[in-house]
Amino acid sequence: MKIEIMIYVYIAICISMIAFNIVYVFVLRHREKALETNSQKLKKIICDQIEVIKTGKEISEKHIKYLCKKLDRTSGITAFDRALESVSRKEPDMAQKYLVEIFYVFEYLTHRYISKDTIKIAYFPYILHKYNILKHYDSEKVLDALLNLLRSVNVYCRENTLKALYSMQRPDVVVASLKIIDKNLSFHHPKLICDGLLNYYTGDKENLKDMLFESFNAYSTGMQLNILNYFRFGNIRCDKEMLELLSNEKTDSELRFAAIRYFEKFPIKEAESSIWAIAENSEDRTWEYQAIASSALKSYPGDVTLRILVKNLSSSNWHIRRNSAISLEKLGYTYHDLINVFDGNDRYAREIMRYRLDKRNAEKEAVKA
Repeated sequence: MKIEIMIYVYIAICISMIAFNIVYVFVLRHREKALETNSQKLKKIICDQIEVIKTGKEISEKHIKYLCKKLDRTSGITAFDRALESVSRKEPDMAQKYLVEIFYVFEYLTHRYISKDTIKIAYFPYILHKYNILKHYDSEKVLDALLNLLRSVNVYCRENTLKALYSMQRPDVVVASLKIIDKNLSFHHPKLICDGLLNYYTGDKENLKDMLFESFNAYSTGMQLNILNYFRFGNIRCDKEMLELLSNEKTDSELRFAAIRYFEKFPIKEAESSIWAIAENSEDRTWEYQAIASSALKSYPGDVTLRILVKNLSSSNWHIRRNSAISLEKLGYTYHDLINVFDGNDRYAREIMRYRLDKRNAEKEAVKA
């Protein structure tokens, strides 16, 4: 009898799950249908207003009020997003002019959305960023509200807000934003910060560089590293500042590593001696210094570099040996040039160098084939 009851309960649970899934599918279809209907309606309204703009007239106050009420709800702004996306594909310039005309709507909605739940808040700056709404119209009210959102514990809210602030293309706003993120107790991944600057900030990069270095000491070491990586990956030259970091032994190790990598990408004569010294000095340093400097030496050909790299092939640290072998390979040295290595007594140096040169030769043969 107990077994039969368990079977009936199991069947009832299975039927309930199936019924729930069926109802859920119907609800999703209904929501999608409602969203499509609303977006098509909004698309027609937007197109009508664009025609008004084409005649040289201003958008009516009635339309502004309608949008303020309609977009105050998440379903409304979602439909607006879909409608505007469709219009932007066909008439991107007119869509931007339309957004400039209705900017008051977003100024109004900013203060409405910051009081909603986190997911809804995150969606609003996403819209601001997606359509570059802040690029053509500055508002201190919107700016203050967005800067305050950077203190959110939700990473989506912070990241979407950062993108919206980057889209303003104002160096002072970027500097202020990074300071707030830096002081926030919630962790924001360094890659998000560096990639965000690289992908979404297209303003005056030289001015931004100067402003970031002016306030450089106000940032934490982690944020300083993000800034240096942004300069390197963004091809923003700052040789003087990087030389100061490289030559100062009191500088945090991670920042000096970043400076070495910078001068690997942008080799200059003034940095050569410092990188030689770091690559050659195995005393009072962690192995990372020698390893990174050995890698950077591929950008500084010459007899001194050759001597240091050959010496480092015999290092007890695998990373130093590997980076030295790669640099010698990239500099174009052959078996004949490195005869002392292959005739020497260090089996590890011979093996890693032979592997790199054989790999290079195999790649050349593959290209010919």
